Amino acid sequence: MMEDITLNIQLISTIIATYGAYKIAKLKLQPEIKIPVYREQLKNVYLPMFKLLEKDFYKKIDKETTLFYINELEKIIDANYELVDPDIIYYVFIPFSKCY
Repeated sequence: MMEDITLNIQLISTIIATYGAYKIAKLKLQPEIKIPVYREQLKNVYLPMFKLLEKDFYKKIDKETTLFYINELEKIIDANYELVDPDIIYYVFIPFSKCY
């Protein structure tokens, strides 16, 4: 069970980091009109998610910590739902719903 939690947090962290890098790379190829939106996404969604999860990258975490992360990620997503890619919601909440 703990291995599943560790694997899930590592997977989600990797997905968020990869997705953020993808968005930044895509930003370089987009017209100037989209830059403010991407800046808002980075500042309000992806950077806070990364900062939240960073301290426990590649560590085993307990169920309470996992549930804390789920609640905090949900707060970030709810506060900025218009900036969040729907795939992030799927990748964050579906794996954890199978664990608990």
